[in-house]
Amino acid sequence: MTVRVRTSVALAARQELPRSCLQSDRWTVLCRTGALHADGAEERRLALDLRLVGRPDEVVVRVDTLWNGGATDRNPANNDHEVLAPATGDEYVF
Repeated sequence: MTVRVRTSVALAARQELPRSCLQSDRWTVLCRTGALHADGAEERRLALDLRLVGRPDEVVVRVDTLWNGGATDRNPANNDHEVLAPATGDEYVF
């Protein structure tokens, strides 16, 4: 499985990403999570410190799940999330 993180503001040219992630374009980061257990027994955490171009007052962050390898999700309604992140200096967790 892959997690896609897209921002409404372009990402800065230099990003320090975990080894399981890559920047696919100016707005998108893809991160490999590997197989997930059907019962949710194994929790996965992914930390990204994304840098943006300029100093926007806010950014919309879209996080979605990309299934691959024939995997399916019994609840596809929870695959897409959209969060408004104002420039407060706080860290965001979702």
